[in-house]
Amino acid sequence: MDRVVYVWTNRPDPEAKNNYIWRHAGERSVPGLAANVAANISRYGAITHLYGLIGSDHEGIKLSRMIMEKCTNEREPIFLKHAVQGNRTIVKTRYYDKKTGERLQRFDIDPSEEEHPSREDKIELQHENDFNTSFLENLEKYDAVILSDYDKLVFRRNLAQRIINACKSSNIPVFADPKPENARLGAFNGATLICPNLDEARKIVGESYNGLENLTKKLRELTETEIAVVKSGADGSYIYDGKRFRHIPAYSFRKVVDPTAAGDTYIANFALAMISYPPDYDRDIVIQNSGKLASLSAGLTVEKSGTHTNSATELVERIEEAAKRQYELKA
Repeated sequence: MDRVVYVWTNRPDPEAKNNYIWRHAGERSVPGLAANVAANISRYGAITHLYGLIGSDHEGIKLSRMIMEKCTNEREPIFLKHAVQGNRTIVKTRYYDKKTGERLQRFDIDPSEEEHPSREDKIELQHENDFNTSFLENLEKYDAVILSDYDKLVFRRNLAQRIINACKSSNIPVFADPKPENARLGAFNGATLICPNLDEARKIVGESYNGLENLTKKLRELTETEIAVVKSGADGSYIYDGKRFRHIPAYSFRKVVDPTAAGDTYIANFALAMISYPPDYDRDIVIQNSGKLASLSAGLTVEKSGTHTNSATELVERIEEAAKRQYELKA
């Protein structure tokens, strides 16, 4: 769960020199991590099934309710959740200056970072049960599967590979947003697409390379994926599918306020765009346009503070603005 807290910071602290008292000015909570990916997709009207683990605490109950509101839709309101008894729900709290919008601090409650020998075994057992029941039973319903890795113990073992192999047997594309620690171990090898950010890609490749094109090609080779994407913030993204190397610019036309959750927005839009085309459509056009749509939507996200999803109306307006700007630039 992501909490956004707004504070006033203009009152000096009489008890600590050069410090200021933060006065509460409002807050909101939204689904975070993989739930934010699902929320992005659901907001466009697509049906989502969300698999993940939450704690058996008050925050877990609150998060469940939020997910039912934001990560599903009226056609099929399904959220597959499983609480690990005794575990706390991951909560990320970000503090923002109410006046300037500047992000001030972040505070995490994250049980995955605590030393607990049995926690990984519990998570592995829970996902084993989920995989053999819920996921495989629903597999034929899916047009795509997204694996969002935040290095929270979920993909430490072979779960990702089992999902990828099951999807391959049913010709279902798999989109992976990895953490280097698991990607280096081959957790996401064989996925349709892998899209780390630039720093993560460098850690995955783990050796010298000559330029971003070679980095992207090496990433694809090492992870044995069909498409490799390297996200590079304001420089856009780099894509290689084994035939053509592409650079997609960053479509952020206003002040960048906060990069929080832009990666979630990117992979959600890329995946949804790709599966929206007919299977026999020109693949080169599909990849190019999916990359552009993902970049356009991520550009919208970074113009807002905290975790946000974009509406279809916002995205259409951004597409129209991008088209106009390109026309004016060429003219």
